[in-house]
Amino acid sequence: KVPEGTADVVPKQVTGIVIDAVGLKLKPSMSPKVFTKDHTLVYGLTKTDRKMAEEIGLVVWEKDRSVAQKSERVKASPVIIKAMGVSENTNLIISPTDAQKIQEINEKAKLLTHCKVAIVID
Repeated sequence: KVPEGTADVVPKQVTGIVIDAVGLKLKPSMSPKVFTKDHTLVYGLTKTDRKMAEEIGLVVWEKDRSVAQKSERVKASPVIIKAMGVSENTNLIISPTDAQKIQEINEKAKLLTHCKVAIVID
């Protein structure tokens, strides 16, 4: 189990981002957003290639973390983030530390830009 608010060890070659929102009563939506506790936007439509987001969607929704980790969207070596909470029923809150890790990964691999995100829900 991933401790709340902390990313697993970041793989050398990250291929996607899996956000574990199990137990948070998150409602799937067409355009979920990920924020920090201070409401800084980490991920949402404005952080993506809009054409790609329209073609494949912002995220893939899964009910099983192991399925999410192996999905075509995030491939073989995703980083796992545990969400801390939910905002407005459809948006996630993550720790500032995890947000920084995501930003650093995105600068190198453009995973957010290319919608390489899976969210695990109940």
